[in-house]
Amino acid sequence: MLTHAILLSVHFILTFFSAKKYLIFALSLLVLFGIYLCFYQLGKAPLDNWDEAWYGEITKNMIKDQEFIVPTWNGSHFFEKPPLYMWLTAFFASFMGLTEFSVRLTSAICGILLLTGVLIYSYKKFGFVPGVAAFVTLAFNDVFISRVRSGNLDALTSFFVFLIFLFILLKSRKRFILLGICFCLLALTKGSFVLFPLSIFLLHELLFRRKEVFKNWLYYLLLFAIAIGIPGLWLYIGYQNTLVLGNLFITSYLFNSDQGASKISLATFKLDYISYMYYSLQRRYFFVFLLGFALLFRKIKQAEYFLLLVFPLSLVLFLSFSQKTNNWYLVPIMPFFSIIIAYAVHEILRFCKNNLIVKFALLALLIALSVRAYSNNIAPILTTASAIGEAESGKYLDEHAKDDEIIVRLDHLYPSMVYYSNRTVRSSVPEATTQGVWISREDLANLVRSKKQRWIVGTETEIKQFVKQFPELDYKIIAINAQETIAKMYD
Repeated sequence: MLTHAILLSVHFILTFFSAKKYLIFALSLLVLFGIYLCFYQLGKAPLDNWDEAWYGEITKNMIKDQEFIVPTWNGSHFFEKPPLYMWLTAFFASFMGLTEFSVRLTSAICGILLLTGVLIYSYKKFGFVPGVAAFVTLAFNDVFISRVRSGNLDALTSFFVFLIFLFILLKSRKRFILLGICFCLLALTKGSFVLFPLSIFLLHELLFRRKEVFKNWLYYLLLFAIAIGIPGLWLYIGYQNTLVLGNLFITSYLFNSDQGASKISLATFKLDYISYMYYSLQRRYFFVFLLGFALLFRKIKQAEYFLLLVFPLSLVLFLSFSQKTNNWYLVPIMPFFSIIIAYAVHEILRFCKNNLIVKFALLALLIALSVRAYSNNIAPILTTASAIGEAESGKYLDEHAKDDEIIVRLDHLYPSMVYYSNRTVRSSVPEATTQGVWISREDLANLVRSKKQRWIVGTETEIKQFVKQFPELDYKIIAINAQETIAKMYD
């Protein structure tokens, strides 16, 4: 019955949606579904460890200390990422409060803008069915959806990259100002990653607008002045504010904010990123992507199709030689995967002379695959709450620990604890040596003996193993939940 209903619905769409108003209605339904994917229960789950708990805590410190130039986290300066995402979060928090929702809001907004942008671009360029194909391959890409529903930098980065692609193609000279703004904002989001789209822009200018280069030299200067000006001013003020740490402030943001992703070696070539593409495109769509990619090469001499090819190809090739392997590094080019798939569907339909039955079959197949992908891949993302244990124990310690007390975790899951406990947190794993956030087990035991460390957090097994290693230590177990146990080492 469900299959029959779906087929009837598709038949209705193909029969009656030839009128523009019905097409707009159908596209609007897709956009509404995209809003649901990006915003449903967005603020329900606690901030997860690492990225969003980091950025949430940095934003909290910005608001509390009114220090927006040099970020701080866990009691020290944070030099790993530029501050634009945190600035935007602080803006939203200024009128809705700092919550899990406001920490993730920037990503969610970028997510729906990307879904809508890819849908409209593909629809106008290739038609209704290819537009649907572009939308569903991005909307049911589990890596993409998980990142746009998380307080991290990937969705914002992807949004700026997509805007840069669109602005490069503009005929108006306003594109130089728009591109300068995008490069500026991208530099304030992901640091040196801005060199990726900037290199593609320069290559495009040399290949497709070389006759205009000398004529537009003032506009290029304006573009670079905008792109460099604000990030440069922020770096200069930060350099002045951090005194002896000024050089570290500059070098960290310019050269180390990518956490080593830009470090490449010909000896490290790997196929991991092809595998990431394969699974993020639900396996089946990967082969449609390859078809579209191959067919696009026929039109590589056209600027628009050249860009559609070079954006995904250049980043995948670069990352394949990188020392880092993370599937979310592909998020900035995932919209291009979907547009290329839309082009492949367009070519299939053109080969079939836009036969109504073929359109019907493709649309029915897209719906069937989407229903399955939603159940298997997307629905679990909408209800995930992986850091709930750390959040509960953090809130307990926020109420019971003194303001100047440090908390030690017996694992590496400390970012969420920092956010929810509002305390400085250190980590002690068996192999740790005392340095920075890390503390060795022996040094931890010495702090407990001298009554300088009262709160230790981990699983009940981890805590029992620790006190078994140092049996002279006295402690009181406070069970928080199935995952989290707090050891109060003295009263």
